[in-house]
Amino acid sequence: MNRSARRILFPVLGVAILIGLTIYGYRGQYADSEFNLVEFGKTPVQNEGRIQPMDSVARNSLLLIHGERSAAFRDGERMLSIAWLAELLFTPEIADNRAVFRVPSQEVRSVLGRTARLGEKQPNLFAKLFGRSGKDYLFSYQELSPHLSKIQRHANQAKRAKRIQRSHFQREVIQLWSAVSTYQRLKLTLRFGEAENQFQALLDLIEFVPRGKTALENYESRKEYRKEDLNRITEIGTIYQSLIEGGQFQPIPTDAPEGNWEPIGNLLTRLMDQRPLHPSIPVYARLIDSYRSGNPENFNAALSELHLSIAEDERESIDQASLEYFQNRAAPFEVSTYGYAFAFLAALFSWRVWPKTLNYLAFSLLCTCFAFHTIGILQRAMVSDNLPIYSQFATCIHSAWVVVMLGISCERIFKNNFGNAAGSLAGFSLLIVAHQVAELGPTLSVVPFDYSSSGLLAAHILAITLGQAAGFFAGAAALAFLCIGLATRKLGIQQNRQIAQMLFGITCFGTLFMFAGALLGGAWSDQTSGQFWTWDPKENGALMLVIWFAIAIHCRWAKLVNARGLAALSLAGSAVATWSWFGADMLSAGYQSEIGPQNNLFPLFIFVGIQLIASLVCMTPRRFWPKPEEATDPAPKEVFINE
Repeated sequence: MNRSARRILFPVLGVAILIGLTIYGYRGQYADSEFNLVEFGKTPVQNEGRIQPMDSVARNSLLLIHGERSAAFRDGERMLSIAWLAELLFTPEIADNRAVFRVPSQEVRSVLGRTARLGEKQPNLFAKLFGRSGKDYLFSYQELSPHLSKIQRHANQAKRAKRIQRSHFQREVIQLWSAVSTYQRLKLTLRFGEAENQFQALLDLIEFVPRGKTALENYESRKEYRKEDLNRITEIGTIYQSLIEGGQFQPIPTDAPEGNWEPIGNLLTRLMDQRPLHPSIPVYARLIDSYRSGNPENFNAALSELHLSIAEDERESIDQASLEYFQNRAAPFEVSTYGYAFAFLAALFSWRVWPKTLNYLAFSLLCTCFAFHTIGILQRAMVSDNLPIYSQFATCIHSAWVVVMLGISCERIFKNNFGNAAGSLAGFSLLIVAHQVAELGPTLSVVPFDYSSSGLLAAHILAITLGQAAGFFAGAAALAFLCIGLATRKLGIQQNRQIAQMLFGITCFGTLFMFAGALLGGAWSDQTSGQFWTWDPKENGALMLVIWFAIAIHCRWAKLVNARGLAALSLAGSAVATWSWFGADMLSAGYQSEIGPQNNLFPLFIFVGIQLIASLVCMTPRRFWPKPEEATDPAPKEVFINE
C-alpha cells in the first residue's frame, strides 16, 4: 500500500471505528418503553447547585445506590438508570421491591440479620482488584426497611470517628445510609401529597388553601374559625414541609435573581402568599398520573408540554440539559478509551509485522481519539461554564489529553512509533483511572472555588496537571522502550538516541511545569492562609516529583546514564508521580485530599510495584538484552555509561 493511500484510508478507518463505537453505545442506551423516557431524561432540574438533565440525576443516584449506572437485579433483569428513576419517582411502591441496594460487606449484612443468600458467589480476584462485587448481595428497600433505625444508628456513630481512622465496616455502613437517604429523598421529590390522583390533589389544594389560610389567620388572631380547616391546613403544611426538606432535586424554575429553582413543596408557600404558580407544576401532576395509570400517550403529551413551559423562562437550561444528556449518551471519554487501546495494539504489533502500515494506523487512531477527547472536554466546559480541573476525575481526563498531545508531538518529531505507543498507553491508562474515579460519585458538580478570583490558583492547577502528565508520559515511553528492547531486536544506536532525547525533553518539560506549579501553589496559599508551605502530603508529593525530575536531568547532563538508565529513572519517576497524586487521597492524608480511604489501595500498589520492577529490569546489563539487527558499536561495560 503506497503512502498516499495510507494517508486517506487509515484516518477514514479510525474515524469509522470510533463513530461506530459511539453510535453503538448511544443506541444501546434507549429504554424499551412506550413512555418517552429519552425526552424525560432531557428534562432540566436543579441538583447539587447546578442545572442538569434528569438523566444525570438518574445515573449519579443509581451509581451511589447500586454501584453502576444501570441496574442489574437478582433475577437477571437489567434496567437503564432513567427507567429506574421514572419508576421510583412515579410508582415508588413498585420500585421499593426492586433489589437495587448493593451491600458487599459481610459485617453490614450481619446488621441486616443475614449473610449471603443461597446461590450468591464471593467476588473474584478481578472484582476485588477493582472494588466490584458483581451482582451479589442485593437488597430491596422493602427488605431494608425493618433495619433502617439500626443502619442510621451505626452510620451516626461511624461519622463521629475521624475519616482516616474509620474501619471498613464504618465506611460501608456510612455508604449504605447515604444510599438509603438518597433513595428516600428521590421518592419525595415529585409528590403532591398522599392522594392517588396527583392532579386532582393539586386542584383540591388550590381550592382549599384560601379557606385554610383564613382559618389559620383567625386562629392566630383569636377569632372564630373552622376547626376542620385548621387541622387540615396544619396537616398539609407538615406534609409540604417534609417535601421541601426531603426532596433530592428542585424541578420548578423561578424568577428569583439568584437563579435557584424550587422544590414541589414550595407550592403551598406560593399559594399561601397568593403568588402565581409556574406553569410546569400542574404539568408535573399530570405527568405523574399518566405514568401511574399506564397511559404513555398522555405521558408523552404532558412531557412535551412540560418542556415548553420550562423553555418559556429557561431556554438556556433546556439547551444546557440537552447538551449534558448528549454527552452522557455519546460517552466521548469511553469511546476514546477504546480507541487508545486499539492504537496501542497497532503500535505494539507494528514492531513485529507491517511496520509502516500499522504505525500509520496507530497514529491515525491516536489523532482521531484525541479529537473525540477534545470534544468531550469542550462539552464539559460548556456544561459547567468553566474549565473544571478541580477533581480527580477532571484531572485524569485532562492529564490523559496532555499525554496524548505529547505522544502525537513526539511521533511527528521522531517518527519512531514510540510517541504512538507512549501516548496511547498513557492516555488509555489515565482514562481507565478516570472511569474508576467516576464510580465514586458525580463527575460534574458546582466548582468549589472561582478560578477568576485568583489567577494564581488557576495557573497552579494547570501547571501541576501538565507536570504530572509529563511524568506519566515519560513512564509510558520508558515502559514501551523496555518491552520493545526485550521482545524484539529493533533497538539500535539510532533508536536508543531518539528515546533518550524524547525522555530528556519530556523530563525537562515536566520539571518546568511542576516547579512553576509548586511556586504558584505556595503563592496562592500564602495569599489565602498566610502560609507559603504547609508540608501537606500533596505539597510534599509535588516537591518529590520536582526533585526526581531534577535528578534525572542532572544524571543525563553529567553523562551518568544512557537511554536505559534514563528509562529506569523515568519509570521510577512515574511511580513517584502516581503515589504523590493518588496516595495522599486514598490514605485521606492532608487537608487537600479528595477521594478518601474507601478506595482500594491494591491497584495503586500493583501499579507502583510494576513501575519499580520495570525500572530495575532496565538496569540489567546490556548483554542480557537481544542484540540489535543493525551493526552497533561494542556494548559498554556499565549500564549507566552513556553511549
